[in-house]
Order: sequence, then structure tokens, then C-alpha cells
Amino acid sequence: MALGINTIRLTGLVSGMDTDDLIKTMMKIEQLKLDRKNAAQTVLKWKQEAYTNVSSALRDFKYNFLSVTGADSLTKESAYNAYTASVTGSGANAVTLSPSVYASVGNLAISSVDQLAKGASAASLEKVSSDPNGLTAATKLKELNLKTDLSFDGSGNISFSINGESFTFNEDDTLGKMINTVNASNAGVTMGYSQITDKFTVETKTKGVGQTLTIVNKTGNAFSDNGAFGMVNVAPVVSGAVKDKNGGFLSSSDFGTKLGAFLPAGGNNSLFAIGKDELSFEINGETFTFDKTDTLTDVINTVNSSGAGVNITFDDATHKFSLTPTGYDGKLEIKNKSGNIFGASSALEIDSPSQRSSYSGGQNALLTINGVQVERDSNSFTLDGIDFTLNRTTAAGEEIFATIKKDASAVIDNVKKFVEGYNTLVKKLTELTTTRKSTSEKDYLPLTDEEKSAMTEEQIEAYEAIAKKGVIYGDAGIRRLLTNMRSALYETVQGTGLSPSSIGIKMGGYFDESKDQIALDEDKLRAAIESDPEKVMAVLAGTDSSGGFLTRISSLIDTYNIGSGASNLDALTDRLKSASEDIEAFKEKMTALEEKYYLKFAAMETALSKMNEQTSWLESLMGQSSS
Repeated sequence: MALGINTIRLTGLVSGMDTDDLIKTMMKIEQLKLDRKNAAQTVLKWKQEAYTNVSSALRDFKYNFLSVTGADSLTKESAYNAYTASVTGSGANAVTLSPSVYASVGNLAISSVDQLAKGASAASLEKVSSDPNGLTAATKLKELNLKTDLSFDGSGNISFSINGESFTFNEDDTLGKMINTVNASNAGVTMGYSQITDKFTVETKTKGVGQTLTIVNKTGNAFSDNGAFGMVNVAPVVSGAVKDKNGGFLSSSDFGTKLGAFLPAGGNNSLFAIGKDELSFEINGETFTFDKTDTLTDVINTVNSSGAGVNITFDDATHKFSLTPTGYDGKLEIKNKSGNIFGASSALEIDSPSQRSSYSGGQNALLTINGVQVERDSNSFTLDGIDFTLNRTTAAGEEIFATIKKDASAVIDNVKKFVEGYNTLVKKLTELTTTRKSTSEKDYLPLTDEEKSAMTEEQIEAYEAIAKKGVIYGDAGIRRLLTNMRSALYETVQGTGLSPSSIGIKMGGYFDESKDQIALDEDKLRAAIESDPEKVMAVLAGTDSSGGFLTRISSLIDTYNIGSGASNLDALTDRLKSASEDIEAFKEKMTALEEKYYLKFAAMETALSKMNEQTSWLESLMGQSSS
């Protein structure tokens, strides 16, 4: 057809007529018909868009407020079981308390926070830098101003492992890169350097007794004993091979013998001083005393279970005792007080060592609550539905008192969020079904493409905002939904004897502009919560045997979405398909009619051309005759 039209358009040269303009004028009535069809289709699309928005708004509201996964849902127990913790006392800032939904109302007395949980750690024993300003993270490793120079291998690297995770750094890497790499690894530690203390630290992220830290220096001297980072690892103190009085070697089978009958081969014939029935020694500041009726097993078990931070073991193969520091301070100081279990020429052949280590074992948090000592392997833990965070230890005499009570304000805030969401939804649905064009706006019909081409985007948007008014005005399904939602607020919830309006959640006046929106009486709701919070939850969320207000709203939304809402969208989909097919068929008819007009004009041009040729021929004959 296009070739024919282009050929036909050339014929206007004979008649001198504007064929395109003439045909366009002749097609105007058909174009008007097409514009009306397109406008009707656009209105259908607007309706489809409006109904889709309604369904989306209902689904979003249901998810946010009526589902167990919604952030502001009132169907969750946590929305009603809110508690506050009022902490007072001279040590109030030592502990932070956050009651959960499972907390119980009552009082707590924390008489002391004796110890914070810590991970196994290592720290520089002394300041490591020669610069009074300390080290900076941006400094290259080879340029660190350390008291003990950092040495590298032949490739300019240092390497070490922490808890089995290996690390290698080049001399041109920065201190910050080394620390960040270690902290982001699977070693499970936090490494740091402080300009305040001028010391390096490494601590396991997991805290508590039993945590261990193993640092192995491989190349260079970063973590070697008395190396560049100033850390020292104390090996266990090991006794000599212990013999009994007969010169034979001691074995663990002898540990049940009473100390009074135990005569080791040593400088004395007895563990006890002459005329004394007790022996005594001190490990890391903790004193131990035993009498002649105790056994070596008693000694070992007592020391190992104490807070001295040391572990005593015995090796039957070597007949030697080992004392390994396990305490957080990493020290091992032994002082003999009476008897000769320790000291020169003692039974264990350990001459009161005093050593200091950079390495320390983990420790648990210790505190006393309501007279009961509590031990935990973390500074953050939960007891009786209350989240505890220990911030510091308390000094002697400092006390902490806490009162746990229901937080009505938090519940009211949750209900207020629901009310705001509910009213926003209702306002939107009400406006869609009650707003229509004014008399002056009735001529705002969908724009044609030609009309849009003469307007800006802003003008089109403003125009269509008016043109779309009332596309679902008076929709029966939405109006019915609003009416049913209103009624649900006045229905009594089975098992409670109350309705939402009974606890302060009521509708506006019937003749008010906002009659379908909720008006919240906070004082009435607060009184209901403080009186019986479980009943408030039952009224809104329902009971085991019956649904509450929220359940009814959720059911009404479902009924609409699978009923009239779905029917509207299905019907519109069918109508849009039919409209689209009708428009395409009409366009084909217009194309055929336009081609018909062009062919007729082409025939006229051909006839005029032949007429002109005949006239010229006759004129030429007449000219010849006169001559």
C-alpha cells in the first residue's frame, strides 16, 4: 500500500490539488471514531490501575499490621507484652537491662558485678614504641619506630599464625592493613593497637572460661618472645621427677595417700613443718591450706577449681608435675608459706617461681542478683526474659536496683501505628469511591496523541489527574468493604465481653466527613491495658476459640480481594482485550478507506493527464490546418 500511496501522491502535480490534505479532511470523521475508541480504552486502563492500587493497598495493610511477619503487626504477642526497666542506685550505669516480651513484672537487686567476661588474650607487657606519640596505622611495617626493631625474612616478609589461621605481610604493608586483615579473618580474634597505652592487644571474639589463644611466630620477630610487639609467652612450670621416701618414682596411684603419711624424698621427711598439722602456700595471691588428713588429689582438685588461674597436672610417664597459668592476667606467682610442698628442696621441686606472661585465658562474667551469684561466658545474656549487658564491674558498696513493669505507652504506640495505617487506607478507599468530576471538569477526557504532543509532561500529568477522577466512583464492592469494616469495630469479641470500641478504639460520627476512620481514645486504651493487657490483646488479636477485630478485618480484606476485587480486574482484563481487538480492526478499516480515497484521486489525475494530452494533440492539429 505504501508504494501505491507514494505513487498516487505524485498525481497532484496534474490537478494542482493537495491530495494529502483533502484525504486527511475526508478521514477526520473516522479519526474521531478512533479517538473515541482509544479514549474508552484509556478509561478502562485507568479503572484497571485504580482497582490494582486498591488491591495492593489492602495487601500492604494486611502484611504490615495483620500478619505475624509485619513490622507493625498487632497480631504478634510482642505488640502487647512490652516492659520497661527502671534502673537506679550508685552502680546503675554498670548494667543495661532490656526486658523482652517474656519478662516478668518485679524487682531486681544486683549487689555486685564482680567480673566481666573476657576472651583469651595477649598484650604487650610494656610500651613498644620509641616515639612518644606512638605508632600510626598508615605507617609501613618497615618504618615502625619500635623499641625492638621489626625484622623480616629474606623476602621482606613477616609471618605468624593465630588460632591456626596463617598470615604473611610484606615490609611495605601498613600497620592498619595488618590489623584489619587479622580482624576480618577466620582467626576469631580482635587485634588492636592503642596510642594511649602504646601496646598491641589480641583477644578472642568469643569470651568466657575455656577460650584459648594460640599465636605462633613463623618468620620475623613480630610475636616471638620479647619480640617487636612486646609479648611474652610463659611456658608451664615443670617440676623435677618426684620420688617417694623409698627412692621410687611417684605415680598418680599414690595421690590417695593422706598428706600426713606422704613422705617424699626431699629435704624434709614430711610435707609438714615440725610440730605443725597444716601446710600453706599462695598461688597468684590466693592462699591454700591443707591438713594431714587431706590427699594430693585434694590439693590438685582444690587448686584447679579455684580462682588462682593455674592448672596442676601430673605425667605418670615422666613423674613430673606441671603448673600452667590459665587466668586472665596470665601470671604465675607461687609463694610457699608453711610446709615444703613448694620451695627449695621441696616435694615438687618448684622453688616459688614468679613469672609474668602476655597471654591470658578467658574468664566468665560474675555478678550477684537477688543474693544469687550468676556466672556467664558473655557480657550480654538473657535471664528471666531480660537482656543484660554488663558495662563495668562495680566497686565495693555500689548497688543496683531495677524495677520491671508493663509499658502501656509502648502498646499504645503500636495501636497508634495501626490506627494511622487503617485511616490512611480508609481515606484512600473513600476518596476513590466518593470523588467525581465537577461540572467544569466533565470535559476532561483522555488526551489524544496529537493533543499530548502540544503539552509538557507537567501539563499532561495535571490534566490526567482531573481526567481520572471518579473512574471507580460508587464502586459497590469497596463501599461494602468499608461498611463491614466499620461494623467490625462494634462487634463483641467472644470470650471477652468487649468490642474494640469498649477499649477506646472507635469510629468517627456517622455524619462526619471521616466517619469510616478510627478515633483513638488513648486514656481509655491505657486504662484497659493497665487493667488487663491480655484482654486487650484478645479483643484485637483474638482468643484461642474466636477471632478478634484484626482477624475480622483480615477476613474482610481477603473476601474483597478474592471476590469483587478479583472480579473487577478479570472483567477489565477481558474488556481491554476486546477493546484492543476492536481498535486494531477499526484501524485496518481506516487504512483500507484511506487507500481507496488515494486510488480515486489517482484515477482522477490519470484522467486529467489523458485529457491534457488530447487537448494538446487537437491544438497541434488546428495549428497545422491554419497554416
